[in-house]
Amino acid sequence: MDRVFIPLTKASFEDFKIGKIYEVRRAERQWSKKNLRTGRHATVSCGYSGARIEGTIGHVVTGSLRNILRYIPLHEVEPRAKNKHQAFCMNLETLGEAPCYIAFEIKFA
Repeated sequence: MDRVFIPLTKASFEDFKIGKIYEVRRAERQWSKKNLRTGRHATVSCGYSGARIEGTIGHVVTGSLRNILRYIPLHEVEPRAKNKHQAFCMNLETLGEAPCYIAFEIKFA
């Protein structure tokens, strides 16, 4: 199977340079366990045509946003947040309300 393309805002892209290893999305359409399986090639991109980092999908976690933030260490999912409440608010503002979210690790070579 081909790669999964992960476009990010500049701030989110830069977060991967300071310790972020998990990306969180609403669990819908292409953002599902079926498509984000361990070992699949991933391209993290700054926007649609900016700088890119190649890697592979690692661990995948699904559930409520609160549960995901309880399970994954804060600095690995939202390194700019001062605490889990702030990380929750930042992600909720970006992603909106959803019944289920998916967080997937990106392992860089």
